[in-house]
Amino acid sequence: MGHWVVIGSFVTILLLAFEPFLQTVVSLTGRTLESTGNSGVIIARSEFLNHSTCHTQRYEPSHYNALYEFRCRLDRGLRSAYFNSLSNSSSGLTPFTVCYTGNCTWTPFPSMDVCSSCTDITDNLERVEKNNMAVPLPYGKLITYKTGTVGLSNFANNIGTLSRSTWAAQKSIEWNHGSLLKQHQNTLLFAFQIIRAAKTFEEGVTTWQETEVTASECALFFCVNLYQVEMRNGLLKEHVIMSWSDRNSASYFAMTNITHDTTVPHFENEAQFDLHHTHYLYDYVGVDFLRRGVEIAIPKNDRIKYGIPLDTKFGLSQNMIYSIGQVFNDDFGYDDYSDDPINEDYSHPISMLEYLYHSSSISATIGNIAKGIFVYIRVAYGSTHTGVSQEWVTCFEVQWAYLTAPIFTILLGISFCIACMLQTRRLGLEPWKTDLIATLAHSTDSETRDDLRNANVAGFLSTAASNMVVRLKDGQDGPELRKIV
Repeated sequence: MGHWVVIGSFVTILLLAFEPFLQTVVSLTGRTLESTGNSGVIIARSEFLNHSTCHTQRYEPSHYNALYEFRCRLDRGLRSAYFNSLSNSSSGLTPFTVCYTGNCTWTPFPSMDVCSSCTDITDNLERVEKNNMAVPLPYGKLITYKTGTVGLSNFANNIGTLSRSTWAAQKSIEWNHGSLLKQHQNTLLFAFQIIRAAKTFEEGVTTWQETEVTASECALFFCVNLYQVEMRNGLLKEHVIMSWSDRNSASYFAMTNITHDTTVPHFENEAQFDLHHTHYLYDYVGVDFLRRGVEIAIPKNDRIKYGIPLDTKFGLSQNMIYSIGQVFNDDFGYDDYSDDPINEDYSHPISMLEYLYHSSSISATIGNIAKGIFVYIRVAYGSTHTGVSQEWVTCFEVQWAYLTAPIFTILLGISFCIACMLQTRRLGLEPWKTDLIATLAHSTDSETRDDLRNANVAGFLSTAASNMVVRLKDGQDGPELRKIV
């Protein structure tokens, strides 16, 4: 088996794997590569907003000589965005984007936004029980749950299905109440508290004295968010890397000198008025001093870290604040909610409190409102940020490892051919076409070859070959045919 002829057998076996290996040499894969022509890839953002639907006029009382009244037309697009946010999940509230390939990325960018925050304040609820002799005994005593300036009251034995039973109550927070107001006091748009009865009261399962009651506090405030955004297969994903909500200390000051006037009552003093009205950037009364625009402070170190230009301002004008605030005017005052009809046709108009009462997550609902408002503002009054798009490209890949077997087979085949040619030359065979029997003669032993050669010279090779019987035996140079005597 050590003879070189074995190479031919080995090559024959390797040829069985030759074609399958060649079929796997080239494979098709898909890759996402940056495409050319990215100028059309944009996403909406906002920096300093100065749009307004308001006009101002001097406030009449003489001792308020620096105050102005803000009269604002309702921005119907903004109002529509507000209601749309109540009926959508957060996944449906995405900013305006242009990405023709469905796969785009944007470098991190800051944008002026409305942020929200909610906290559970059930532990702060105070339960007050009061006997009311004017009410028949079956209703029991009056039980009130209250916190801050909002309270929810029902008679002890009432169930929610009875007329005049109240299921929830809500009220905006006063200047000096509420932890969230204090936390976001210099960029606050609205803050309110809500008390809700459990659904078992509405459904008549529990009486008022048995019903679980919860309370929440929520705030809407202006902020700047740093976004990381990408779109994959048409689905936009936003991630907030960093958020800032502190006001620049030099912004939103009254543009006139505010002095302490001892000749007017305390609550009518302009200096005190200015102090109180800097808690809320927006005052639903619509009376305020003319102020410089509010600017959100971003620390210099953060600007350098995230590549935000030092001279770029983020904020909004006083008129813009009142335009946004106008949207909430009818929904964030004092309100209570029950199933009693209100209108003459016995209908019950849907209120903000009703949405909150039926919401499985007040925090998520308020978050949707904040997001919906500024998704609209970024499109209507903001600017854009340019990104890059990626295309799905089919690539041909050569699997070089699978070429090993075919290359090895070819090299062995070439080696076998060379060995055959050398052996043929050594045996003295004619290099091209010869008589087959003459060729076979060179595979016999020396004695048989001599007999066949002599017969060939004498001209009776065919007769001699047909009368000769041989057998295969090992010889000095490998296997050979020997004549049987």
